Order: sequence, then structure tokens, then C-alpha cells
Amino acid sequence: MRAIERLYNFAMELYGYDVLDRFIASLATDELDRTLEAYFIAERNRAARSGADINRAWRTTRDFILETLQDLSHTSNDKAKLHELSSHIKRWELRYRNLSPNPIPKRIHVLRALPARVIEELYTLFKPDSPDNPFRSEPQRWRNMAILLCLLHQGLRRSEALLLAADAVKTGTDERTLKPRYWMNVQNQFEDEDPRYCDPPSIKNSQSIRQIPLSREVAEYIDAYATNYRGRSPHPQLFLNNRGAPLGVRGLGRIFDRVSTLLSDDAKQALQENLRRPRISAHDFRHTCAVIRLAHFRAHGNDEDDSLAQLRAFFGWTYTSNMPRLYARAYWERQIETVWNDDFDAHVDALRTIEPGGWKECLS
Repeated sequence: MRAIERLYNFAMELYGYDVLDRFIASLATDELDRTLEAYFIAERNRAARSGADINRAWRTTRDFILETLQDLSHTSNDKAKLHELSSHIKRWELRYRNLSPNPIPKRIHVLRALPARVIEELYTLFKPDSPDNPFRSEPQRWRNMAILLCLLHQGLRRSEALLLAADAVKTGTDERTLKPRYWMNVQNQFEDEDPRYCDPPSIKNSQSIRQIPLSREVAEYIDAYATNYRGRSPHPQLFLNNRGAPLGVRGLGRIFDRVSTLLSDDAKQALQENLRRPRISAHDFRHTCAVIRLAHFRAHGNDEDDSLAQLRAFFGWTYTSNMPRLYARAYWERQIETVWNDDFDAHVDALRTIEPGGWKECLS
């Protein structure tokens, strides 16, 4: 009742004593429309000033007016007036049932592509022969660099990378060019025999099962790791932990947690400005890869729809998914202009153009 009383007092301050009842009794739809709109704005301003949640009070007020008018419309003998009133009620219902004096702030999708400075430092930290590499053993260093390539260059989800088989990299001959071609099968072959019982990786959906092309350099690096540094294990997964068991989600997270602490202050500041946090997650590489892939597709003459369709196929998104636009927001906002010829060096060069400023040779 207090909420309805507030509406009456508001109408009285605007128009005078007992005016709201007169508007309702005479079915003065235009006057009621102006009163409700003014009252809603006043309540919204009050909520903004006080921080109070007045949604419930607003719903009570709104429903009181709508239900009262609906009851009166059934008693009206004026067909024209009845039709006009019905139209107003439907319009008010559509307008006011979806409005709130305490609107929930829309989630702001921040720019998620990794800044160029951060990528430069990551290459330095992950290179197996780098003096700055924080990981002790050679197998760890080669494994972690292979993981970085799968995430950053191939755009795999973390679970997809952890499900790769030791022989995930395939080779063949392109029938058109007769040149070697390389690809990777993304699938879950070990669902019934995966020992990672705590938070086991999984394939997200049927569209995620796919075959994606690899550059020669990425294919050769992953093959060199699998052949020379992975070691023997009864488990078929490509990436193993120090005990020879399949690497888990938590273990993968610890790799990037450790590297995040070693970034320079400037790189951490760039992360904070772009991602609103000072640390790297495995999924950040997927966003960054999406930016580069989209730049590649657009630079080679594909229109927007074709480019997004190719992104969906490459990253395993459904046909109706809006993820291509979301993940490639950096492209849409900065309009990166780069051409990636689908080889390793071109990908690195494209990554360097995400942000103005030169890079040192970090992979030479």
C-alpha cells in the first residue's frame, strides 16, 4: 500500500489533489501515460541516488494501474473507448513490464586479446633454450612451448589441448599443390579410460570435434616434442605431467600462473588495462588467435559473413553462435590490418600488430 500511496502523492504534487483517481475513473489514458512515465523516471532517479532496491515497489504500482484499468475496461459500453483503452494497456504492459528502476548493469565484455608486449614476453619465457625460461627440465620446457603453440596458434580450448593424442599431428599431400599439408584432429578418444577423475577435460559440443590445419613449423615442433621429449607412458595423451600421467586442468593453470608472475611491470599493466586482471589464463590465447584468424580471413577478401563462418568451423562454434564476434572484439574495435599466410612466421608477425610498437625478434 505504501508504494501505491507514493504514486498518489506524486500525482498530487504534479496535478493537484485526488487527480489520479479522476484520471482512472475517466479513463484518461494520455494523462495516465504522462503520469506513469514521469513517476518511473522519478523512481529511477531516486534509486540511483539512494542505491535502494525499489523494484518490488515499482511492480506493485505498475500492476495496480494496469489491473485497475483492465477491470474498468470490462465495464465500459463505449466500444471506441474500449478499443483505445485496450491498445493503451497492451502498450503499457509491453513498455513497463520490461523496465526496472534498478536496472542490472549490462556485462561489459572487455577486450580479451593479449597485448603485443605480453605476447613478446611469453615467447621469451616459453622458448626452451631461453635463459629466462622458469621451468627446470627440458621435457617440461618443450611440453610447455608445444602447449603455447596449440593455444595461441591453433586457438584450442584448454580441454581440447589436454585431450590431444600423442599422434595428433597428421601429415599428407595436398592434391592440388602436391605440397605437404599438416593438420590436427580435435576429439576425445579416451573418454572411457581417462585417469583424470578430478575435473577431467572434455569436448564442449559436437561442433568442437573437428580437423584444423597446422603450419609446418607448428607441426614439426609438436612432433619433435612428442618424439624426443614426451617420454614413454602407458597413457596415449600428448601432454603429460612429471609423473608420466596426463596433464590436468589444474596443472595447466599452474603453468600460466607461474609465467604470469614473471612478466614485467609494463606487461602486467597492459594485462590489467586490457583484461582487467594481471594474470594470464589458457583461454586468453584462444581469444587472441581468433583476432588473428579473422584478420587473415578479411585481408584475403572474405566478407564479414564468410569470415565468421570460417571462424566457426576453425574454432568449433555452432552456426548460430555469437562467439566469433565476441572473441574477435579486438579486431572489430581496432580494425587490425594484417595478412597471415598461414605459416608460423606470418602468424608471429600478425600477433605483433595487435598493438602499435615494434617487437624484438623473440623467436630467432
